[in-house]
Amino acid sequence: MHRQIAGKLTGRVTKWIIAAFWVLLAVAACSPSSKLSDVQNNEASSWLPGSAESTQALEKLAPFQDMKTSQPSWSTSAPRV
Repeated sequence: MHRQIAGKLTGRVTKWIIAAFWVLLAVAACSPSSKLSDVQNNEASSWLPGSAESTQALEKLAPFQDMKTSQPSWSTSAPRV
């Protein structure tokens, strides 16, 4: 009787069922995590006090930043000739 139970638990079909379960679980866990970046706020000004030097530097750099990419709009590379 124990051999029959052990044989069913370690059979080929059971292994594929377990593998499919883990794949579905991974897919289900990954889909909400992709939406997490929409709700998180990693701006230093959101968690640092207004008197912090980095917050003041961010405020002074604001006119020079492109709002679409959050990268500086100026370039440090030399112009091509």
